[in-house]
Parts: sequence; structure tokens; C-alpha cells
Amino acid sequence: MNLQVVKSNWVLVATALVLLASIIGGGVYVYQKHQWATVRLAELEPRYARLAGILAAESGLEQANQQADAMLGAYLYPADKVLNQAGNEMQQQVRDVLSAGGLRVGSSQVLPPKADSTSLDRIQLTIKAEGELLALQTAMIGLKSIKPAVFVDSLSVSVMGAARVEVPQNLSIQMELSAWRVHP
Repeated sequence: MNLQVVKSNWVLVATALVLLASIIGGGVYVYQKHQWATVRLAELEPRYARLAGILAAESGLEQANQQADAMLGAYLYPADKVLNQAGNEMQQQVRDVLSAGGLRVGSSQVLPPKADSTSLDRIQLTIKAEGELLALQTAMIGLKSIKPAVFVDSLSVSVMGAARVEVPQNLSIQMELSAWRVHP
């Protein structure tokens, strides 16, 4: 009977040790998960704060976005305007400004559009004109008034005929201009 009691005590001790080991193992596992979750929360806290700040400033950001879109309207043709229509409109505006400045427009041509970037289309125009230096200066100042903005890519000016001091020189002018349209 002594032997049987010792065996049953060993079984109880072994069972208690297995239960104790599983409780300790579970505790270690829970502790490791707690440490991992604490590290993850520390990583996520700045992101959450940044997101909360963006959400708090949403109306201000929306207003700033609308103002930026309005400002872009002064520089870009809208996406809903057909490229050919935008090119013809640009050509007519440039011809009107150059003529108002005193230049005689000989020819102008809208070149095929280029997609220089994924979000913008480039509308190009070449124009040839003649006139005096003062008319050229006046026309160049007038180009600033065109909306959406027109950019001068190149300007070539040469004197026509013989140079005479007593008479203003007649100039031959060739310009390459461009404007931008938002790509739909």
C-alpha cells in the first residue's frame, strides 16, 4: 500500500507540475502578446494623431483645396474643354493681343497637343508677325492679360530690310507659345 500511495502522489505531483507549466507558459505567452501590442500601439499613436489632426482640419483643407483649384483656373484650361477648342481659343486670344499691340500677324498654327505629364496636356502655338519694337513690347505686355496663362517658349526677332536710324525698324517676329490643359 505504501508503494501505491507513493505512486499516486507522484501522479498528483506530475499532474500539478503539468498544470503549473501550462499556466506559466500561458502567462509568458500573454506577457509577450502584451509587449507586442504595447509596441504596436506606440507605433500607431503618431499615425492616429496625424489622422485625427487631418480629420479635425478637414474643412480648412477643403477650403484650401478649393482656393488652389480656383488659382489653377488662371493658368490651366479645364479638363472639360476639348483640346482643339482650347487651342483655337488660345490662338484667337493671342492674335487679338498681338494685333491690339500694333503687330501685323502673318500666320499662326496650333500644333498637335503633347502630353508632357500624366495630368497635363500642352497646347502649342507658333505665330509669325511683323511690326516695330514698340509694338512688340506692347504685345508682350498684353500677353500677360490672357487667361488661362500663355507661356512664351521661344521668341525670334530679326530686322527686316536695311537698318536706318531716322525710321523705326520693321521687325520679323516668330514666337512659340504654349498653354496647359488639365488632362481628363
